[in-house]
Amino acid sequence: MSGSPNMWSRRGRSAGVVAAAVLVALMTGCSEDDTPSDAASAAASAAEEVQEDLREIRDGIVATGDAAIRGTDTDDEGHAVAELAVTNNGDETTSYAVQVNFHDPDGDLVDVVLVTVSSVAPGETAQATARSHRELPERTTAEVATAVRH
Repeated sequence: MSGSPNMWSRRGRSAGVVAAAVLVALMTGCSEDDTPSDAASAAASAAEEVQEDLREIRDGIVATGDAAIRGTDTDDEGHAVAELAVTNNGDETTSYAVQVNFHDPDGDLVDVVLVTVSSVAPGETAQATARSHRELPERTTAEVATAVRH
């Protein structure tokens, strides 16, 4: 993602509204009946939407280095589940909006999830879980694409 931290100061929606918008976009844009190319297209479109929504978070600062994936697994319903650790390296209690990208075993983007982590104290680490919106292949991996501290 390009741009300076100042671009994150634009007025925008709260992270909760952003998460709801992303969920609706993914659920309407990608069903289990989609072909792999349809699913990839929907995931790429959702990623673009998430990035735009992250830019609109008021008083946000890019802090991708504050978030890390601690492991990825598959739940009983076939959804990919990624465990996140978010460490507040700032000086004030703050919240985070974290974009998690899921990739299939071939490395293709197959889902995008926005996770909100609230009220992390300075120097503290909070745990969170990102769960894919649909069933994904086994051996799906996850990465933190962007984290915004706000």
